[in-house]
Amino acid sequence: MSYRAYLFKSSLLLLASLQLYAAQAPPENLTRSATISAGSEYNRQYRAGNVADGEIPAANGQRDVGRAWCVNGSTHRNNSQIRFEWSQPVSVAEIVYYGRTAFQMRECWKGYEILLSGSDEPLLTGELKMAHGPQRIILPRPVRTRDLLIRFTSSYGGSNPGASEIEIYPARLTAKAFRQLESKANLFLSGVPQLDVVDCDKLHQLIEDCRNEHGTSYSQYERHLSQLRRLRRRPEDNEAELCELQRAVLLFDANRLVVIRRHEITASHVYTYHYEGFKAGGGLYVFDVHNPDRDPLELVSSPTGQILDCDLSYDGELILFSWRRREDEGYHLWTIHTDGSDLKQITNGVWHDYNACWLPDGGIAFLSSRSPQFAYCWHAPVGVVYRMNADGTDVRKISANYLNDFTPYALHDGRIIYSRWEYVDKPAIPIQSLWTINPDGTNLSMYFGNGVISPGTFMEPRQIPGTSKVICTMTGHNGPTRGAIGIIDRSRGLNAQAAIENITPDVHIPAVGEGNGNTPEPKPYSCPLPLDGNRFLVSAGGPVLVRTISGNCQSTALPHPDDGMQYFCAQPIKPRLTPPSVASALNPSSCHTDDAFVYLQDVYKGLEPHVKRGQIKRIRVVQE
Repeated sequence: MSYRAYLFKSSLLLLASLQLYAAQAPPENLTRSATISAGSEYNRQYRAGNVADGEIPAANGQRDVGRAWCVNGSTHRNNSQIRFEWSQPVSVAEIVYYGRTAFQMRECWKGYEILLSGSDEPLLTGELKMAHGPQRIILPRPVRTRDLLIRFTSSYGGSNPGASEIEIYPARLTAKAFRQLESKANLFLSGVPQLDVVDCDKLHQLIEDCRNEHGTSYSQYERHLSQLRRLRRRPEDNEAELCELQRAVLLFDANRLVVIRRHEITASHVYTYHYEGFKAGGGLYVFDVHNPDRDPLELVSSPTGQILDCDLSYDGELILFSWRRREDEGYHLWTIHTDGSDLKQITNGVWHDYNACWLPDGGIAFLSSRSPQFAYCWHAPVGVVYRMNADGTDVRKISANYLNDFTPYALHDGRIIYSRWEYVDKPAIPIQSLWTINPDGTNLSMYFGNGVISPGTFMEPRQIPGTSKVICTMTGHNGPTRGAIGIIDRSRGLNAQAAIENITPDVHIPAVGEGNGNTPEPKPYSCPLPLDGNRFLVSAGGPVLVRTISGNCQSTALPHPDDGMQYFCAQPIKPRLTPPSVASALNPSSCHTDDAFVYLQDVYKGLEPHVKRGQIKRIRVVQE
């Protein structure tokens, strides 16, 4: 190739790249170049110019001083305005409003009018929602102006209404650009790679993988393949449809999702989430997967309480959940049918019963703090694993742990896998590792990580269908229980780095022998639930995501709630395979006695030579 031909080809490639960038780049936010004033400002820390600082304070985070605009509510609660002025005329096609939600959701504006320079007649009127995140105001047609006024005619009645941010664009935002704004408004999602972005080759591979794993059960195979062939001819014109198709493939075998809506529990430690961070509101809901914007079926409303977690029965009919109805009560276990009928309370007392799961024999495993035990650090009541019948009878303690257990669940072979805080000959912060135990309390075994420093905690383990691996949340000892999502393959070593795959690399987890047992922010993920060997659901600081383990395809299964709460514990409502029941090795009469046998092989082992044989006369047995 001649040098001239090389230059010509390079120029064409550069031009194509610039055109591609221009097509993908979002339009300019015109508020950045505007002079901004308002009819009222609460004080200079809440000046009008803050709506153009590019910062979206977190909902209910109580941290918007110097980062939002608000009025003096005593004089302007239902009537104020904000004006944008430019030195030269600009084109305006769309306005995006972010409500003031850091302290009260009710501090959002409601009614609005859009006026242009030289006109007293509104170009557009409408109502905004009481919601966190971006809300679109699309003008009937693009206009040229040097002056744009937003007149707010009502609010939702909060103390000092305002806006976290206002953006003005010269062209309508694409669906992809608006999704980016939604992610920006969610602190946790801002670093999530490739969310709701479609790579046609990777989507094709996902379709083929689903067909290979599920065969004819994937009845939408031909239709999805045909849709992809059509849409990929002009992907830049079909972004929204491709995004919908990817979500449909990822959720092809789910029609309804049960999910908890509540505030995040901002616990100080991983072992305090059952009694710290109470904030009332939310409930238990069922969503139509194919119509996620439709109002869900409300199974349980909890205006004065908080629902922690839930588990669906193997036949897909009955939901088991932990509910703290008031702050002065503990969590207790309840059941309800998926149609909202037959709500029943099955435990009660002055303690906490929580983190419950169904067992293959029809019983329930759960954590309870009913034994008078306290953690060695802080002031935490200790919850350990118990089991009982489905009606709440025959409650038995099956864990002898003297510190906290976490999140039990049944493996595919019928054993219970759970997290256990191990303190013997261990550092103070780690180690909360994975263990297994039979449903009768026998055969306690270390599963993985009892010598791992980072992550400090493995919790919420779920076995991946068709494999011996588990998916789990990897988090730290201090702070909220969200973190990274990991795949554990214990066949590669019980404490080995090679056995841990961090499938959310946007959350950094140090090597197994490094760190201090804590996971730095942001760490958005929790409640992983595998759908098959390749796909899983996960909570992500508000919304529920559905994605592949590889991360090649990631979609929003449920967008974040408008009210600043978050979604947790999403599960498809459908039957699942019941594991085999593990036969009990216990004599039934031994389960109801206060007697125990303590076996000691050699009391002098570890004490010699400082203690001579024959010196020990008595042995003290201490029950922790």
